[in-house]
Amino acid sequence: MINRNTEKYDPKYLFLSGVVKSRELELISASKLERMRLSNSLSDFLGILSETVYSDIVPLAKTSILFEQHLTERLFAFESELLALASDDNLKKVFMVDYDFHNIKLLLMSYLSGRTMPDNGTSPGFLSAEALKNSINEDDYSLLPELIKESITGAKELFEKEKNMQKAILYIDKSKYDIKLIIADRLKSGFLKDLAKTEIDLLNIALLFRAKMLGLDHTMFSELLLDKGYIETRTFLDLLDSTADAVAESFKASDYSDGIHEAVTEYKEKKSISSFEKYIRDTILRKAKESSNYIFGFEPLVGLIYAKRYEIYNLKAVYIAKEYQLSEQELSTRIGEAYAS
Repeated sequence: MINRNTEKYDPKYLFLSGVVKSRELELISASKLERMRLSNSLSDFLGILSETVYSDIVPLAKTSILFEQHLTERLFAFESELLALASDDNLKKVFMVDYDFHNIKLLLMSYLSGRTMPDNGTSPGFLSAEALKNSINEDDYSLLPELIKESITGAKELFEKEKNMQKAILYIDKSKYDIKLIIADRLKSGFLKDLAKTEIDLLNIALLFRAKMLGLDHTMFSELLLDKGYIETRTFLDLLDSTADAVAESFKASDYSDGIHEAVTEYKEKKSISSFEKYIRDTILRKAKESSNYIFGFEPLVGLIYAKRYEIYNLKAVYIAKEYQLSEQELSTRIGEAYAS
C-alpha cells in the first residue's frame, strides 16, 4: 500500500523523487547480473560490465585492488551527490555512520595489533579519520560523541581482558545501531527504524551461530549482542546452549525462518554461515525496495543508496570469483540479489 507520508511533506522531496527514478535506470538488472555470474572468465565479466555505467572503469581494472578502489570512489561520489541534494545532516549521518564505524574498526585493529594502517585505508565518514586515529592512539575522546567514545573504550577493555581481536571488533557495532535508531527517531522515519531493527535481528542471529563456533559463554555473548531489535536479546541468550536444530525450530514462525533453516544446514555441515550472510544482504535489499511506497519523503533516496551499495558489493564479489576461478557453489554464496528487475 502506498504511504503518502504527508506529515513529512517537503517540496524538495518531489524533486529528489525524479532524480531517484532517473538514477534507478542506471542500476544493473537482475538478468545482466546473472550473465556476469555465469560468465566464463574475468575478461568475459569485464566485457559485460563495459555495457553498463561502469564502462569507464573496465580499462582501469588491472587488478582486484584497483577495481575495488575505483568502484569505492564511484560509490562515494554517487552518495555525496544524492545526499547533497537532500541537504539534511541527519540523513547524511544515516550513511556516514557506516563509514565512521568502518574507520573505527580499521584504526582500532591497527592500534591493537601494533601495525601501521595505509594512509588510503579509511573512508570519508562524518568524523575525521585523523581525529579518530588520534583519539584511539592517545586515549583522548573529548572531541568524540559519547556513544562513539563508549564504543571504542569498551572494545579496548574487552581486548585487554580477552586478547581476542574478533570479539573486540564485534563489540564496536553495538553503538553504531544505537546511533542509527536515534537518527531514525530524529527524522521520524518508521522506514529507517524498521531497516535498523531488522538488521539488528539478523546480525544477532549470525552472532548466535558465531558464538557457538567460538565457544562463547553467556556473559561474553551478552556483551556482544545488539540491543533494540525486534527479537529480545533474552531469546538469543536462551538459545546459546541449544542445538542448531532447536534454533531453527524456535524461529520457524519468524520472518527469518528460511534464512535460518539454510544457516542451520550449513552450520551443521561446514561450521560456516556464509549462506546466511548472503541472506542478510538480500533481506536488507528487499527492505530497501519498500522505499518506493513513500512518495513525499526521503525514503526512495535511502533505498537507491542501499541499492548502489549492494550492486557494487556484487561487482566486487564477481571480480574476485572470476579472478580466482571460484566454484559455482562458492560464487552463489557471495553474490546477492539485484535491486533492479
